[in-house]
Amino acid sequence: MTLGETIRELRREKGLSQEQLAERTGLSRQTIYKWESGQAAPDLENLKTLAGALGTTVSHLLGEAPPPSRPDPQDPLDKGTRMVKKHWRKGGYVLMAYGAGAVVFGLVGRAMLGGFFRASAQVPAGFSPLAEGGSPFGAMQSVMLLVPTVVLFAGAAMVAVGGYLAWKDWKLNHKK
Repeated sequence: MTLGETIRELRREKGLSQEQLAERTGLSRQTIYKWESGQAAPDLENLKTLAGALGTTVSHLLGEAPPPSRPDPQDPLDKGTRMVKKHWRKGGYVLMAYGAGAVVFGLVGRAMLGGFFRASAQVPAGFSPLAEGGSPFGAMQSVMLLVPTVVLFAGAAMVAVGGYLAWKDWKLNHKK
């Protein structure tokens, strides 16, 4: 396919007339006609302008490379990817909210389990089959307290990272 045929095909794919393409590029309709008919060829600067107006690359216009891939606007994966690229910093607010919830969950879990273990350790000596001052849970007490502690620290980390992302978003949107 010649350069002129490629220009004509891309122009038609975009639904543009020669006049409309000329307006987009700042050139005359006659120049576009001469290029499409093969009577003349654009220089490098005009090739760059033309490629931009047609949404392609100079390499594709010259037949050296396949057309650039374009994301399908109906593809949910592409749509999601574009949304994440556009709004990734806003996730900081969400991450902070989830982190705050995890912190609260960890604190409440530690308080409840800690109270439970303290109460179980205070069983009068005559009612406990264990040695004096022993806890019926022993090592399991430490393991059970570890879970809300890990949740607590993970939540604190989420709040910190979310706060950083939210700060970056705020800073980006409040430039002077």
